[in-house]
Amino acid sequence: MKRFILLSTVTLLLVILIGSSAFATLARIRSLGNADYFFKDVYHIYANPAYLGMYTNTVYGELGFYNRFELGTEQFTPEDQFLGINYKLYKGLSLGLTLNRFVSTDFNSFFFPSPINPFDLMASYDFENLRLGVGLYHAGNKYELKNGVDYSEESSSGNTALTAGFVFNLMEKHEIEGMLRLNLDRGKLTYTDAGATSTLETDGGNGIQFGARGFFQLTDDFQMVPLIAFGSESISLKGTGAEAGNSTTGDFKENFFIVGLGGNLKLDKGMVVGGLNVTRMRFTDESDTTFITDEETEWFMPGFNLGVEYELTKWLTARMGMEKEFGRYEDKWHFPNSAFFWEEKGRFSSPSSQDFIGLGVGFKFSKFQVDATIGEDNFFEGTYLLSGIQRNLFGIVSAVFTF
Repeated sequence: MKRFILLSTVTLLLVILIGSSAFATLARIRSLGNADYFFKDVYHIYANPAYLGMYTNTVYGELGFYNRFELGTEQFTPEDQFLGINYKLYKGLSLGLTLNRFVSTDFNSFFFPSPINPFDLMASYDFENLRLGVGLYHAGNKYELKNGVDYSEESSSGNTALTAGFVFNLMEKHEIEGMLRLNLDRGKLTYTDAGATSTLETDGGNGIQFGARGFFQLTDDFQMVPLIAFGSESISLKGTGAEAGNSTTGDFKENFFIVGLGGNLKLDKGMVVGGLNVTRMRFTDESDTTFITDEETEWFMPGFNLGVEYELTKWLTARMGMEKEFGRYEDKWHFPNSAFFWEEKGRFSSPSSQDFIGLGVGFKFSKFQVDATIGEDNFFEGTYLLSGIQRNLFGIVSAVFTF
C-alpha cells in the first residue's frame, strides 16, 4: 500500500516554488538541473497565480516526451502534453487557461478511474506594488460496467484544487511571495454482485500546502533566494458490504516540509543559478490497524541544484545543469496484535532518478521559442547514422509564442 496517498502533495514539491522574466519551460527547467526553486518562470503561475500578469499575451505548450526504446517496443505517442494561454484582459486584470495539465492522484490507479480532461483557470490583478491571483484546477472521470446477469459496477473520481497567492515588491529591488493551496480529492466505487451491494469511497482526501519565497537583490547582478514550504494530506477509505472488512480500508497520511537557500547570478548573455535545500517527507499507512501499521520517513540533506545557460547567438542558447540529493530514510512496521516489529534505517546518495546531469538547447525566432533537452544516448552511442539504432535527438520539447 506504499505511495497510496495522493501524489498531488509530492507534485507540489515540483511546482510550489517554481519561480528572470524570460519564459521558462519544462525542457529549460530540466536542462538547468531542476534549479527552478531559485528563479522565476511561467510555470510558477500554477503554484502562485499572482505571477500571471508577468506572462500575458502568450501561448505555451509542452510537446511532451517519448518513452525510451526498450525490448523492441517503440513508443510513438508523446506523453505529458498540455497547452496554455494567458491574456491581459484589461489594465491590471489577466486571465489564464490551461488544458490537459495532469496532476497525478495515485490512489485512483488502485481503486477508482484516474481523473481525465484536466483544466486550469486562473486570474490575477496587478496593483502598483502588489499582485494578487487565484486559480482553480479540476479533473474527473466516471466508469460503468454491466454484465447483463448478476454484476454491475459504477465508479467515479474527482480532483479539485483552489490556489491563492500574492507577490509584493519591497523597496523596488526586493520581492516576497506567498501561496496557499487547498485540494479536495474524491473517489467512489459501488458494485452489485449476486444481489448484494458494496461500496468503497474516500472520506477525507483533503490537503493543504503553503509556500513562501523571497528575491533579494544584493548586487546589480545577484539575487539571493530563501524559501520555505510545507503541507499535509490525509485520506480515509470506508467500505460497506463486502468492502467493510477489506484490508484496503483505513487512513493514509502524508506531510512534508522544505527549506532552501540559493540564488541566481546574471551574466552578460546568460545566467548561473543554484542552491541547497533540506526536505523531509513522512508517509503513514494505517489501512489495517489489526494487522500492520507502516510509517516511512525520508530526509534529503541536502538537495543540490546547479544550472548554467548562455546565449551563443541571437537564436541559439546552450544549457547545462545537475541535481544531486543526499539523504537518509527510516521505515517502521508495527504489528498491533503481536510483539513483533520491524524497523529499518539507512542512508542514500542516489535515492531516485532525479540525480542527473542534463544538457539542453533553446531556439528563438522572433516571438517564437522552442526549448529541448538533448538525448543523452546520442553522446554515448551516437545518432542513427553512426550507431544504426533509432534514438530521439531530443528528450523533452517545449514551445512558447508571444503575441
